[in-house]
Amino acid sequence: MIAYEWSDEIPARHREELAAMLARAAAYDAEAGFSTVDGSGDVGADIGHLLVTMPPKGQRGSAELDALPEAGVVAYLRLDRSTDGECGQAQFVVREEFRSLGVGTLLLERLRDEPGGWASRPGLRSVHAWAHGSHPAAERMSWRFEARQRHELAKTMHLLGGRHRFDIAEPAGSVVEEIPVAEPGHGHRSGAARADAALLDAGGVLIGREGGGEIAVRIEARTALLQIDAEGLTAEAVDDLLVLGLHEAQRREARLAVLYVDVDQQLLLHISRELGFFHDQSDRDYLLAL
Repeated sequence: MIAYEWSDEIPARHREELAAMLARAAAYDAEAGFSTVDGSGDVGADIGHLLVTMPPKGQRGSAELDALPEAGVVAYLRLDRSTDGECGQAQFVVREEFRSLGVGTLLLERLRDEPGGWASRPGLRSVHAWAHGSHPAAERMSWRFEARQRHELAKTMHLLGGRHRFDIAEPAGSVVEEIPVAEPGHGHRSGAARADAALLDAGGVLIGREGGGEIAVRIEARTALLQIDAEGLTAEAVDDLLVLGLHEAQRREARLAVLYVDVDQQLLLHISRELGFFHDQSDRDYLLAL
């Protein structure tokens, strides 16, 4: 039903069609915050791009598939080498008309079982991928192929300004420094929806507390991203830092604050809820051992 091929760079004959497919998929998935694939830039020559194609109508094996449009590329997988050298970081998308038809499942079965699949990638021992948002296929596919969930980040939000103005008294003793802010860990940006990626890439400020700890605030399109490492901090320090971050976001005229919380950080989850953050979506990092 499908064919696939690895390449070190996207073949010229498919570039225009693939770019259009990725743009449509990004727009289609934007509202739900689902993963978005970046087909630009270089990847390691021993990892590469994988393009999935489907035969012309009449050769697809079913009337259901024959009813779908002609398409040279129906799915795309980008695989980058992770820093440990033996793990690949994957981004994967299926053209929207061909979803829920088993294309992704069939591809992963073939990559697992065929000599030209994962086994053809030199040194590759595992693959991981971030599933942004509660995509209906992500957890189902993880069960089928026995992928292990490594990380889960809850994307939480807090409305600001207007009738949602944040009025809790601001703690004293803070120092604000304009600096480039580091990207959140675990490779979480991989596959992020475009609005989320723009926020993760935005410049920011770092607010330090005399009592210890710091919080970073990024601003993009009137949305603020708060980043805090709560490890080793007291509940009072975490509360103070989040309050400082919300005040800084509000001063910069943000109307929404976003905070990604590792679900294992129960203290941060608890305090953020007390301050009015609400859950928007969950992003999960899955690891597939090969």
